[in-house]
Amino acid sequence: MFGDFADPVKRKRIFDKPRKYRFEIWLKLHGKPEYEIREAKITSEGVTRENLSQILYEVAMQGLQDLDGLEEVNGEQSIIKIII
Repeated sequence: MFGDFADPVKRKRIFDKPRKYRFEIWLKLHGKPEYEIREAKITSEGVTRENLSQILYEVAMQGLQDLDGLEEVNGEQSIIKIII
């Protein structure tokens, strides 16, 4: 974790109330220099500690399904960005 999310006190303060976020999931394509970038904007409801992992999972899975098995993804080098 980087930025404010690395500090447990700041992270708790960020997640204390629902907020609107933008997520980017950068899926690193195996053997290629580029990333497949998936973006999600949460506008209808805020994100809480309880639903964050489910939202990230759904966005990542949609990105993998869109690749349709044509590209291999390196999970170790993939990135998740949370933009407040």
